[in-house]
Amino acid sequence: MNINALFFFYFISFSSCFSQAILNTESVLKEIDSTLVLNFNIEGDVKIGNVNLIQINNSLLVGKKINRNLIRAFFNYEFLSENKNTLSSDFSGQIRYNYIIKRNSIYTFIQGQNAKALNLNSRFLVGLGYRQSLLKRKKSISYLDITYGFFYEKEYYKSNQTIPIKIENIRYNVNIFNQFKLSEKFRFLSMTYFQLNSEQLKDYRFFFESRLYYDLKNISIYLKTNMRHHATPYVNVLKTDLNSLVGIEFKL
Repeated sequence: MNINALFFFYFISFSSCFSQAILNTESVLKEIDSTLVLNFNIEGDVKIGNVNLIQINNSLLVGKKINRNLIRAFFNYEFLSENKNTLSSDFSGQIRYNYIIKRNSIYTFIQGQNAKALNLNSRFLVGLGYRQSLLKRKKSISYLDITYGFFYEKEYYKSNQTIPIKIENIRYNVNIFNQFKLSEKFRFLSMTYFQLNSEQLKDYRFFFESRLYYDLKNISIYLKTNMRHHATPYVNVLKTDLNSLVGIEFKL
């Protein structure tokens, strides 16, 4: 068993809002080489004074690999309160299964979540796809993968209307994941998600996240930036969000 406890302390953070609900799991749902992996992280921010702010985020990843079968479960909870006004109290979870075929794999997943800031009461996904390895260096952590697939989504939005808005779609998705070791201490990780409505081509979602790491023995300092865009949001929210922060990651 390989157990890592990860504690993140954000000392620079700005423009952290969400316009749509793409859940990025690549940064934690990574390839598992051992039989069982358990990862846990928690992060928080408390400000008291002219601005009263409480922010808590924690997640748990459990993964098990048996021969060619890889099962991973991810759970996350986020809480944000400003001046005693709850801006988010959101849960997300995903269970993913991969059947490995040499360097590639077939995958299926099921996912559920909610997002208070989006008036999103609930989102349910179930999908299937193929993950292809384009580049993988055996003697380093560098890789480049692309996935093709589709999924069914059901969403309930609660806006100013008495009756919630119900959305059901089939979406195609193309995702790109890569990590490159730039030097002995620097590495670059990025994830790109593109999701297209099978019936309404104007309805697409795009998510990009990059992380630049500076690795020390038990500490990593990183700069993270991401962009989320939904071309046709279903409620009155902005189409695009940007988020950037600097963090410190402790590995115990």
